[in-house]
Amino acid sequence: MNWLLTVFLCACVVETALKLPLITVVSKIASFSIKAMRTLASKKISDHWKEIVMLKYAVILFKSTINLALLLGIIVLVVTVIIFTSDYLGSDLSEFLYSWVGMIFSTISATAYYYLRKKIVRYKLQLF
Repeated sequence: MNWLLTVFLCACVVETALKLPLITVVSKIASFSIKAMRTLASKKISDHWKEIVMLKYAVILFKSTINLALLLGIIVLVVTVIIFTSDYLGSDLSEFLYSWVGMIFSTISATAYYYLRKKIVRYKLQLF
């Protein structure tokens, strides 16, 4: 039973992660981090303007980091709800997931689900 629940959990986590704008937020953080490093390294920009620009970049990075933390919190919430629900119903899913076998199986399940989903979506798009 734990094997099926693990596959269900991994499918829910992958679907949740795909629906959330994680890549957009991470790319925004990376983009503004690079901009901040370039601004600091530039000899053509005065210290006065560096202070102004760096404050704006810091605010943007702070908001993006909070946004990323909230998105990751949603994924953790999905995992927690599924694990607590299954444990409440009598399954020892949490113990299984904390074992080496459970960790390896959940990693393989999530990866397999992601690639199968990607193939199915691509196949459906080619039909229409």
